[in-house]
Amino acid sequence: MADTNKEAAKQKNKKQPRKKAVSAVATQIGSPSTSTTQVPALSASLIAEAEQRRLQEMLMLANIEYNKIKNKIVREKRREIESLDGQIKEFLGSYMLIGYDLNNNPVEIVSANSAAENDALLERFRRVMFKINQNISNSNGDDPFGNSN
Repeated sequence: MADTNKEAAKQKNKKQPRKKAVSAVATQIGSPSTSTTQVPALSASLIAEAEQRRLQEMLMLANIEYNKIKNKIVREKRREIESLDGQIKEFLGSYMLIGYDLNNNPVEIVSANSAAENDALLERFRRVMFKINQNISNSNGDDPFGNSN
């Protein structure tokens, strides 16, 4: 029994310093010296929040300006296409234009005033594609259009 009393006393002594260490940490957290170090951290987070708000506002304004410029460019491109359409219609009835712009974006313009004109264009396109395919198969690996490199 004496051994168990000694062991209990040792455990009691071990527990007491731990409690003191915990209470010392608790008093340090509430002490004024640590609260002054927390104030700059709080003001830094407030500054960061203010900067974030400013950055978000700047991004929103930049996005608005980008959309204005983009819409202006799209309107300008549409006017150019309408101008091109008018010029082509001076020489052709219905037509189909297929190609790429200067930025390698695909462009397809189909101008047909009726379903019959649209069907005629599709049939013409089918025949042209068939002819191109025949030229490729008859060229034996050379350029089917006779262009030399």
